[in-house]
Amino acid sequence: TPLTAEIVMGEWHYDSGMSYFVEPDAHGNLCFNEWDRNRGIHHHGSLAEDEDGWFSGQLLNQDGSHIGDLRMRYDPPQEVMITQCRPPLSDWGKVTRARKVLGKAPLAAPEGSFTQYAVLGMLLFAGAVLLRELTWRNSVRPLFGLAGMESYSDQLEQMVKDVWAAKPKEPSAAESE
Repeated sequence: TPLTAEIVMGEWHYDSGMSYFVEPDAHGNLCFNEWDRNRGIHHHGSLAEDEDGWFSGQLLNQDGSHIGDLRMRYDPPQEVMITQCRPPLSDWGKVTRARKVLGKAPLAAPEGSFTQYAVLGMLLFAGAVLLRELTWRNSVRPLFGLAGMESYSDQLEQMVKDVWAAKPKEPSAAESE
């Protein structure tokens, strides 16, 4: 139902410090996105509501490989999202609980002091430099995770790639003669 999907959407934090987002994709389907800040791992998948009130779907890793299934449902009395995963051909694993981050949309612009904007600017510059020398996943993405800004890393990665792709090419020595 639309009301249930609305409650599920947003940013959720586990007690461990990791977080995930549930948001609609371009086609209106709910998507799950989770990053491991320390290792740069991205788990994701599309979710559909079943008749028991669970949102479930296949769980994919950063390479798009199927690593299992995911199901989640909102528990109103505890105000938590209950989540379970299972490897392929296995039983559901332990229950984990996450709390919703209120008042903050996953794609919202950063809010706060000048310091946050300065840090964001420095990270953008560092990302542009490092992207040419190191892999994004192993160098810059963990920095965004440590700064609590993992929701911006995909957008920034695409912006940097677009800038490098639009950069005019220098004429070669043969062309300048």
